[in-house]
Amino acid sequence: MKLQSKFLALMLCFILAFSLPLAALANDDGDDRDVTQSNYSEEIEELQSEISDLEEEINDIEEEMDELEEQLEELETDYEAAEEEYEEAVEDNDTELAAEKQSLMEEIEEDIEELEEEIEEYEEDIEELEEQIKEFEEQIEELEEENDEEENDDDENGDEEIKPWEQLKNDLEGQKDEAEAEKDYAENQFEHYKKLYESTGEEQYLEEMEYWFEQRDYWFGEMRKFKTSMREVIKGKYTEEEWENLQELSETLQAKGLRTLPVNNIFVRNANVKFDTPPVIKDGRLLIPLRALSTATGANVKWNEDNKIITIEKGDIVIELEIDDNKIYIDGVESEIDVPAQLVNSRTVVPVRFIVQNLNLNVDWDSQDNTVEIY
Repeated sequence: MKLQSKFLALMLCFILAFSLPLAALANDDGDDRDVTQSNYSEEIEELQSEISDLEEEINDIEEEMDELEEQLEELETDYEAAEEEYEEAVEDNDTELAAEKQSLMEEIEEDIEELEEEIEEYEEDIEELEEQIKEFEEQIEELEEENDEEENDDDENGDEEIKPWEQLKNDLEGQKDEAEAEKDYAENQFEHYKKLYESTGEEQYLEEMEYWFEQRDYWFGEMRKFKTSMREVIKGKYTEEEWENLQELSETLQAKGLRTLPVNNIFVRNANVKFDTPPVIKDGRLLIPLRALSTATGANVKWNEDNKIITIEKGDIVIELEIDDNKIYIDGVESEIDVPAQLVNSRTVVPVRFIVQNLNLNVDWDSQDNTVEIY
């Protein structure tokens, strides 16, 4: 009971500390960094909006092309029918009918040429739009790299200053570890006295079982409280604008039939991970943006634009995969995943469990509160 009292006192201190506005704890340099990051976010958001508009324009053009191709097929069918009637008229020496069918064939040929020219123009338009999308994506990548460089410079020049939310996150991780250790100990004690009771039938062991069962439930409840607090801490590292943008993106993806997971439901041990696109759940698999995965795992990620191959490297481990391809290569050995990497909101998302585990890291999924922990 003394341990519980001490623990509750620590929790009270944490809650009081956390209730202080994070903005009041941040210094002027931190405010400047927030403004800079907000500017980057605005530029990236504008580019992503441009990309979405271009993608919609491509979809509209493709729909028009589909209609033209249907018309083209009908004309080709009409041409074949007219050609067959023309040949029959020639065989029957029906010069008048043959001339009529020949004239019809010439008209159809002209219509076919016009449609083919229109389709070709549409194809050229799509190529131009795709080039623009590629340019915007490259600009986004450059902005993200610049943002990362500035954040790294701030960290190096800031005497390793820890941000308020980051300190809270570190404290919570430590307290959660303590609670988890207590829970595990209670579980072991429960199993120990359970075996003794089953072998001897003595009532004293039954009492010990009941006590440790209560202890296990108590510490399990404390871990739940830490997760709730952790969500708030993770949310605190996003600006209000960034958070609103993530909520809007989540609603957009859900409207398209995708299930999303709140970004503050993903806990990454000893890493500062920020998402610009919500994680999605597809066919029971969690997919997170490749950029966030790189930060979470400390892996080096390369994207080959020519062959669309993603390479993930960490130490001696090399993972290669392609967009929309179920094949994946671990150190050159082919394997298969049931949900492949894919593009969501112009971002590459990848199956987190398969890749994290193959990088010799751990990932825990809690189905009760839909949280994920990577460590």
